[in-house]
Amino acid sequence: MIKINIKKKKIKIKNNDLLPIYLYIPKKIKFEKKIIIIIEEIFRINRKIKNICKKISKYRYICVIPKFLYKNEKINFNENINRLGEKIHFLSDKEIIYNIKNVIKWLKKKYKTDKIAITGFGWGGRITWLFSYFQEKYIKTSVIWCGNILNVRNYKHPIQPIEIIDKINIPVLGLYKKKNKDITFKIVKKIKKKINLNKNNKIKIIIYKKKQHNHLSPKKLYNKKITKKTWKKMINWFYINL
Repeated sequence: MIKINIKKKKIKIKNNDLLPIYLYIPKKIKFEKKIIIIIEEIFRINRKIKNICKKISKYRYICVIPKFLYKNEKINFNENINRLGEKIHFLSDKEIIYNIKNVIKWLKKKYKTDKIAITGFGWGGRITWLFSYFQEKYIKTSVIWCGNILNVRNYKHPIQPIEIIDKINIPVLGLYKKKNKDITFKIVKKIKKKINLNKNNKIKIIIYKKKQHNHLSPKKLYNKKITKKTWKKMINWFYINL
């Protein structure tokens, strides 16, 4: 069994502010250094996110979770998801993308590798779409779990993923489910059609018709068979493209 070393660091970002990050590193194993960054969902870095990170690192990846919502310690992360979303979205896309870039620069310097990928869940999935387009030179590939592709536009969120997805030049896998309160199935289907029309074979979107399909889903909605299938899709995607 592969043992994992868990470390917590703080790295400099804008205005010399310090961003906490968690590092999950396979212990005492010689492996080619490949890094996967996880972008958290709006419920912050919780036990489920940490378990996912640990599970990914057992495939001999260095796994990293930046604590982007670290300034929101006073927020009740158990409250209504809509109210929670309103509070989380005060962060600008530009700020988050800039911070991811700083995390990657630090990782490249420390581990001497450019084999870096990103995966994001929900809120983090939306950010992953944007980063995969605007800062594609910093990563090799990405995987999105139900990232919203059409949000309310404002000065902090000026560009929506639906506008740029088909223009992305790195391999990206999008994993979605048909029944989702926040993401309209018709929009996901529309963007999938747009990708096919533009013959962008680097982008692949899969829509699952059954219940929730990842390890962050509540137990009452958890679909073990679909979750196992989607997890395998992600791991295979990283194996091929990273």
